[in-house]
Amino acid sequence: REDSGFQSVSPLECLGETRMKRIVYSWCAVIVLAAATASARADAIDHYINERMRELRLPGVALAVARGGEIVTIRCFGSADLEHAVPVSEDSVF
Repeated sequence: REDSGFQSVSPLECLGETRMKRIVYSWCAVIVLAAATASARADAIDHYINERMRELRLPGVALAVARGGEIVTIRCFGSADLEHAVPVSEDSVF
């Protein structure tokens, strides 16, 4: 194998350990904040759906969210069959 004159250097050696740790911790904080924001939005959507169900006296609702033609989440609320206490599912027919 021919020596190219270049030495392999790890990211820690290149950026410095302290700076690399700061970058990693910063990305971790961004991920945690994004997850918390998404959770807060999901809670707000759940609250909105439950309020509308009460207001409109709906026994059950299924909600699908699509992005780019693909379903990214499905949420089910309430009952599909009040007489038999069957909860709404992804397969419920309304």
